[in-house]
Amino acid sequence: MEAVTKNKRGRPKTIGQDYSAFRFLCPGLTDRQVANFIYSIKGLRILNQPDETGEVKLGNWKDPIYEWLKTKTGILSELGRLSELVSDDYILEIARQVCEMKPKTREGEKILRQHRLKLMREIR
Repeated sequence: MEAVTKNKRGRPKTIGQDYSAFRFLCPGLTDRQVANFIYSIKGLRILNQPDETGEVKLGNWKDPIYEWLKTKTGILSELGRLSELVSDDYILEIARQVCEMKPKTREGEKILRQHRLKLMREIR
């Protein structure tokens, strides 16, 4: 006789209504791709600021050092995940440190993921 488990396998869904809207707009993407896309947008939001007219446009970076992150969607995604735990100023400081190191994307993701998991353990 096989054991029946009540727990669902895999990661729990952490993105609510944002997820369902993007899922509808991007039917060919996997759940992970949609989640990473949403988190990278959150990361971009933190790094962008309004221009002199008060309008926010992609590329209005608070500091030129963050320009390096523009194409690093994996790192932006990890920064977006951090936004649920800490303030925007804290994330900007972490982003500055990562930009100064200029690691390869996978290495930058790893550094930020380890930092996020450490923060999550401290919160519990």
